[in-house]
Amino acid sequence: MGTPKRLKDLQAHRCLLGFARGELPDTHWPLRGGRSIHVTGVFATNDIRLLRVAARGGRGIALLPEAFVADDLASGTLVRLLPRLIDAPMKAAIVYPDRQLLRPAVREFIEEMTRWKLL
Repeated sequence: MGTPKRLKDLQAHRCLLGFARGELPDTHWPLRGGRSIHVTGVFATNDIRLLRVAARGGRGIALLPEAFVADDLASGTLVRLLPRLIDAPMKAAIVYPDRQLLRPAVREFIEEMTRWKLL
């Protein structure tokens, strides 16, 4: 289907969809300026690793966190598309039972995630 050059091209492309809040396939991808674009998918999964494998296998275009695919981008296995148009801030949530009895390794993990600005 070629490399999309415009948003209109992306709408007609084979997209690989993750899940919005874990419930439904995410068919609206974020754009700069707070807008979004509706995309259709040929594949949907709630497993981010599987999305990456499918994208690496040439199955379509996936919206993935840059930190997660940094090695693929550096090696050229994956390429970033429409970087001036697509803007997808990624956030994570960490759930743990008790703040006072937090293991040092968990505390360090939370601090590292904060440094990456993922929390």
